[in-house]
Amino acid sequence: MFQKITVCICLLLTVTVLVLGWHKAYARIGGGRSFGGKSFMNRPYSKPIPSSPMMRQQSNISQQIQQGSVANTASRGFGGLGGIFGGLLAGTLIGSLLSGHGFSGGGFLDLILIAGLVYLAYRLFFKRKITSNEASVTNSLYATQQPLTSEMPIPRSTTLSGTGWESLKSQHTTYSADVSNQAITTNIPIDFNEEEFLKGAKAAYVRLNAAWDNRDLEDIQQFTTPGFLNELQQQITENPNPETTEIMLVNASVVDVKKIEDEELVSVYFNVLLKENQSQESPIEVREIWHFVRPASGEGSWKLDGIQQVEHA
Repeated sequence: MFQKITVCICLLLTVTVLVLGWHKAYARIGGGRSFGGKSFMNRPYSKPIPSSPMMRQQSNISQQIQQGSVANTASRGFGGLGGIFGGLLAGTLIGSLLSGHGFSGGGFLDLILIAGLVYLAYRLFFKRKITSNEASVTNSLYATQQPLTSEMPIPRSTTLSGTGWESLKSQHTTYSADVSNQAITTNIPIDFNEEEFLKGAKAAYVRLNAAWDNRDLEDIQQFTTPGFLNELQQQITENPNPETTEIMLVNASVVDVKKIEDEELVSVYFNVLLKENQSQESPIEVREIWHFVRPASGEGSWKLDGIQQVEHA
């Protein structure tokens, strides 16, 4: 019985060491879910995403950055020593089982010692490589797309004034028709300033994720509808321990402009590279539709009303 318990403990220890790089997914605002103030927002977005020359260029840059990051990751495993330590761990474990001596004496102590060495290697060497590789990915990002990223960094203590978001308050969109109680899907109206809107939308993406990392609902409340905020409060109850989201690249395009009853709705497609945990080796690609609303009168500011995960793009 004691031998079986010892085997279980050692297996658990081995697995724990090997998954130290594991991170909790969906730390970003919204938790990777589809939800919002309209019923269609409660399911993933399945329509094709309209493409534009700018989005295709941004997508190519995203792929280049991801490929470079994956290439770096391929040689990382425990600082390039994963095969050695993995073999030692497996050899010690299998050897102990086949020898008939269980985990008594030196075999068990060897396993503990090797596990400790693996942990030290992870802490000292693996972390150092992650830092250097992250720096190279970030440098390539700024070198290839400086005009986009120069608009992105926003200190957490600042407001969205001056980023283009506030200037949209007085901008009123004219629709070609008006049908009460019915959604009107249009192409982007001529008088809709898409470039200015996207500046504000990108700023909102960064700002809201930063506020979510801090669980700063007071800040989030300024830019979201009451229903959206209620959902976030529920998510905080489920996950009170936040992570730090590191946003590396934000691509965005307006995919839809609608008038729904007494509201204007603008849907923005975000294609983002980010990390949802400080120990995450390489950025992941996040594709979401953010739905911003305001009164149809054009008065008041735009607020985030829902997020949909994109099934395909």
